[in-house]
Amino acid sequence: MLLQYSEGEVVRLFLKNGYQISKSALPLVLSSPEEIISGLKKLKPRPFLITEKHIRKILGEEKKSGPKTETVKDLVSSKRPIKIEDYVKHLQSRYEKIRAILSKRMDKEKLISINKISQQNIFSIIGIVREKGDSNLLLEDISGEVHVYFDGLMKKTLEEICLDDVIGIRCKKIKDKIFVRNVFFSRK
Repeated sequence: MLLQYSEGEVVRLFLKNGYQISKSALPLVLSSPEEIISGLKKLKPRPFLITEKHIRKILGEEKKSGPKTETVKDLVSSKRPIKIEDYVKHLQSRYEKIRAILSKRMDKEKLISINKISQQNIFSIIGIVREKGDSNLLLEDISGEVHVYFDGLMKKTLEEICLDDVIGIRCKKIKDKIFVRNVFFSRK
């Protein structure tokens, strides 16, 4: 059974416990003054004049039963819609950053762009994975695109590669096919 207190009874109860309650806070405590008083006893420093702010603080603590959290940064989406050009710029920027990392790891390799493959037999390239087959990839850089093939033990490495990954590969050209001999990843 829920007891409803009158304003006079609440004021007397607060005075009996050593508190004076403001007129604005009184309507907030009419339904459960004992709970509010027990919450007030936990406040440091212990207030004498109880205001609406004190009551809201106690009620807010009771509502929050989980861990305390703090908002570090609110992400606000831009008002303008995202266009294809924005997506392309993002991918190009991502490609350039990962390409720089992979270039440092592959500095001793014969690193060339895709459009220069016809002149080499053993070489390395860096590109974005555009298509993935059972034993091949379509790899693209800013100069073009090429199909590369995985054979033997390299097929297990192919399983780890996903679309839109930026990878570096060491290759060997045999006739008109390009076979992957080593793969360089830059995992996030």
